[in-house]
Amino acid sequence: MTAADMIIFGRKVSECASSTLPRDLDAVEFFSGVRSIQRACVRRGLRAEFLDKLHGGTRNDVTAPEGFNHGVDLALRIKWGGLMTLAPLCSSFSSPCASVHRRSPENDFFGDMTKHCVIEGNDIADVAAFYAVLGATRGVRVVFENPPKSKMWDYRPVKHALAFIGCTWQADGRRCAYDVGSGPLIGKSFRFKSTENWIKGLERPCVCTRPHVKLTKEFIQSNTGKAKNVGQRRWTGIKSKLEESGSYPNALGECMVGLWRGEDMDVLFTAPRTPLPALPPKPLRCISSKAAARASRASKEVEQNRKQAAASGSKSKPPPPARIFKKPAARATTSDSTTMISWMSPSASASDSLATPSSPGIWFTVLPEQRQADAVADNAPMPSWLNPAP
Repeated sequence: MTAADMIIFGRKVSECASSTLPRDLDAVEFFSGVRSIQRACVRRGLRAEFLDKLHGGTRNDVTAPEGFNHGVDLALRIKWGGLMTLAPLCSSFSSPCASVHRRSPENDFFGDMTKHCVIEGNDIADVAAFYAVLGATRGVRVVFENPPKSKMWDYRPVKHALAFIGCTWQADGRRCAYDVGSGPLIGKSFRFKSTENWIKGLERPCVCTRPHVKLTKEFIQSNTGKAKNVGQRRWTGIKSKLEESGSYPNALGECMVGLWRGEDMDVLFTAPRTPLPALPPKPLRCISSKAAARASRASKEVEQNRKQAAASGSKSKPPPPARIFKKPAARATTSDSTTMISWMSPSASASDSLATPSSPGIWFTVLPEQRQADAVADNAPMPSWLNPAP
């Protein structure tokens, strides 16, 4: 039995490969995340699709029959010589979760099959291996990615599938080499395996001169009743940072697509790197002469109390100054100063609503124009990895 005989949800690789679906796609990015590769293809005028559970619905869930069949159709539509990228979920194959998944050579790295996360990780890896074999048998350029120390490389279905299609060319790259920013960057390592040797162009070392963003944190194990090593230091992953580290920067997507198309991507790294824009400065606030006088009196009062305490030799803290700011008046809640978002209004039509609130009547205060401008200026922009450039 070979990898071409894999069967998932009743579909066999060798049978699917003989499909007559029109091949109208240049590339497909499976487990796409922020769609860096798919966007890079679209910017070049190519026709590309993506598939990821993050976008919701069973149609995007490859562990469900509908999502799996949708992914098979996308793989069959890729043109001869097209690009297929696969970056399956690595959380249940990574070292930080070793005590949970318990993958080892004794169980062929299938892990503890009583854990839901392990079963889900195995299912996703099996589907990724299925897509890789299906694409390679139809002349598609396959790229498979996971961290260098991921146990997925030793997971038997994936290992046999990559060996079967000749996915042996390998490149290790650091995320920070493709990212841009004024602060610390994420130094996660990616390992790419492909059926083509152009993948070697993705090898980029770390050039950071400052520490990387921490992906784990240290804690002291408490007594939970089931925990071992109580009182000892342990480490755990920071979920938000780990999720961000798995996303591809825009430059990585551009580089991969450019190498696949035979473009010279060295210019991407020799050109000056533009950092992310800094936060907008907060507007200066003018104070009245009366407020300035109250502040001056309070400052003098604090200084006098300090001198008196020093002269008397008392070590007690001086009394705090009197309140110099008036308590703000209660905010008005009349109908003139409040409004309701249209889709939260009970009278909104079904076509205009984005969701059906269980208890309508959530109101939001309308701020004056100046306060609205201040609120916009104080808000930090969305991180680049969550809102990539179109």
